Amino acid sequence: MKILFFSLLLSILALSSCSKYQKLLKSNDRVMKYEKAMQYFEEEEWNRSKTLIEDIIPVYKGTDKGEELLFKFAYCHYRMRDYILAGYYFRKFTETYGNSKLVEEAAFRSAECYYLDSPRSSLDQSSTKTALLELELFMVKYPRSAYVTQSQELKNELTNKLAEKQYNNAMHFLHLEYYNSALTALNNCLSSYPYSKFREEILFYLLKSNFEYARNSVPEKQKARFSDAISAYYKYNDEFSEGKFAREAKRMFAISEKRVKGIMDDEDEL
Repeated sequence: MKILFFSLLLSILALSSCSKYQKLLKSNDRVMKYEKAMQYFEEEEWNRSKTLIEDIIPVYKGTDKGEELLFKFAYCHYRMRDYILAGYYFRKFTETYGNSKLVEEAAFRSAECYYLDSPRSSLDQSSTKTALLELELFMVKYPRSAYVTQSQELKNELTNKLAEKQYNNAMHFLHLEYYNSALTALNNCLSSYPYSKFREEILFYLLKSNFEYARNSVPEKQKARFSDAISAYYKYNDEFSEGKFAREAKRMFAISEKRVKGIMDDEDEL
């Protein structure tokens, strides 16, 4: 019975609160709307705060309260995970209140929203590229900001995501045994993202692609292409002599050396 009583009481209070909120929305009392919008914001009732702020922003535009309202309006969208609108309003804040003490945070949040809107690597990466640009611009404009370290971390994560997309495309060619296409894609990935987390994998699969390309070439072209595999091995081994692919890399290197020297030993084939 006690549980039922408290459930009914909570329902009544919720209905009463909802009724008061609906009356407030229809009211012309901008002072009350401002006060309740701030109260809802502190209570993390983001949707209610946002709705009230949207109604009174035009009234306070250009004032100190207008500055506060626009920032919190953007922040409500941010907390509700509507990152497209949040980013738009944070940017609008930086353009409208350029001298505000909040402008630095708004600029960072605007860039961060592009990061948060970035999809997984298999999808179109337009927003990822925009996020990278926005983060770079932020760090150039605010080099001493408390958000620089976080900006760099987000930038690194986005760079790895773009590298992953290119890397996966290259691996697709490799799995299809289109070795020349795989070589082009892997070299492009290494050139575009030389310090990504996929560096070891890229260097190893450059070796493997060269090796397989040589093995599947006509005899008169094999010597030159096995030489390319040897060069790829040295690049991998210089950085990852104890890497996770080291053993397989050494096997391909040993076979490639024999082929360059004209030694044919079928039992060495992988």
